[in-house]
Amino acid sequence: MKRALIVSSTSASASAREVLRISNWAMALEKNGWEVDVLVDSSTTLTEAALGDGSNVHKAVNWPIAGGTCRFFMVLAAVRLVARNKYSLLVGVGGGAEIVRAADRATLAKFKYVADVISSAPAGKVLKHAAAVTAIDSTACEAVASIAPRARLSILEEPHEDIGSADWTFAMFAEAAGRVAEYAISRGAT
Repeated sequence: MKRALIVSSTSASASAREVLRISNWAMALEKNGWEVDVLVDSSTTLTEAALGDGSNVHKAVNWPIAGGTCRFFMVLAAVRLVARNKYSLLVGVGGGAEIVRAADRATLAKFKYVADVISSAPAGKVLKHAAAVTAIDSTACEAVASIAPRARLSILEEPHEDIGSADWTFAMFAEAAGRVAEYAISRGAT
């Protein structure tokens, strides 16, 4: 079975949009036959109840530094998880993309990862080394395109009427997320 690790940002209070995005990614990958682990900050409001039954939630130690969780502890937790588990794919949601890239560099394992951009784009190196980049809307897509013009970029809108288009359903999100994941793992070392 394919296994994925989804990593949230280091924000001590994840936005509702990020929580929904993580939940959607987890449920979409589960629907496509993946086993899913999710790494979150220990103080986040994201709970197992927000995820599908097949997701395992792992919480990183939270030492608030300058109003947020120290990124170092999230990277350590990610490195520990990737050392213990054989992941086919890592997905960094929002600021989690930087955590995924740091874990990739720290382990020298060359993981295939998806950088999921919610609002502002992460650093260019994070995007350039991603096997695929997804954006929540055209604004985020434009920000990514200006930083990493050669990145494999897909727009995955939110499948909630109050946030995204009413024409974009969860089934469509799940199918698109599954295709992005398969594309990412089919790529060579990043």
